[in-house]
Amino acid sequence: MPSVAVALGLIGVSGAVADDGAARGSGSRTGTVLRYRIDVAQVRNRWLQSIQTDARRILKDEKIGHGGAVIAGNQVRVTLRDASKMDQAVLRLKTLAVRSTSLLSGASYDLTVGTGQNGLIVIEPSPEGLRSHEESTLSRAVEVVRRRVDPEGSAGASVTAEGMDGISVQFAGVDAAEVKAWIATPAKLTFQLVDTSMSPEEAQAKGIPPGDELLPDVANPNHFALLHKEAAVSGDDLQAASATVDPVLDRPSLGFEFTARGAAALARLTRENIGKPFAIVLDGKVLSAPVIRTEIPSGRGLITGEFTPAEVTRMALQLRSGALPAPLLLVEERTIELTGRRRE
Repeated sequence: MPSVAVALGLIGVSGAVADDGAARGSGSRTGTVLRYRIDVAQVRNRWLQSIQTDARRILKDEKIGHGGAVIAGNQVRVTLRDASKMDQAVLRLKTLAVRSTSLLSGASYDLTVGTGQNGLIVIEPSPEGLRSHEESTLSRAVEVVRRRVDPEGSAGASVTAEGMDGISVQFAGVDAAEVKAWIATPAKLTFQLVDTSMSPEEAQAKGIPPGDELLPDVANPNHFALLHKEAAVSGDDLQAASATVDPVLDRPSLGFEFTARGAAALARLTRENIGKPFAIVLDGKVLSAPVIRTEIPSGRGLITGEFTPAEVTRMALQLRSGALPAPLLLVEERTIELTGRRRE
């Protein structure tokens, strides 16, 4: 059985679900229904983490000192070192809020920025903002799943939203276990700087520095890399991904190309950090961590590792379909009987 990526691609070319019963004409055949639920708690946590990162970036750009941006419950809290800069900080942090208009609540913002004593600033998602964010996440997740199970748009698979946090997937002619693995892969690509202030072993023994994380190194089993959490470049700005071969090492490789915005970010990252290592991370695992030798202005590159051709093909198709905006929890799987005649 080929990988699901290849199998589904071939189904798409035929114009109908590949099933012998359907090809013979009328009669019955079986299909599979998978029902997923979006992990809403993770949606909220990721949004708070994004707000936290953006708040740190804004205060750094404004040269406003603070004691850290921390997540507390449903809030991001920042304590300024100099309370006299409160107005300046609040004014800049309010730019994080996005205005929206709905028939029910009218014009509103998705975030509120408030103040407290001793230089405290509180950033909190509004109820309307949370609802809008969850709806947007569901919509994006449906599109990602649809592109994964039916990349050509003609395989006969059905992907629909259910309620406020559910997704239903119906298909036939492909092994359900492989489809589940294909759907569940986050496919989140990030480029992160390596923290060279201490070794991963020291971080494990003494504690991970604030703003860092330890991630497993694919090339070195049982070893980790100490990285800055903030992604310098994200797969959100990926324009193309393809399976190819490294012309120097003659190994299966993943070719990538960023959009203009992503290319500019990659150029800035490499220009400002020559001589430093940076990690290419896919779904929380370090694929490689090369040292930056020169600026990369083109936004193109190769990721080479211990990959099989099938793995590279799968990764490329997953990256082209986009990263899942939130984890999906499988809540039901059942077999159904399908009847009818194949449409020509």
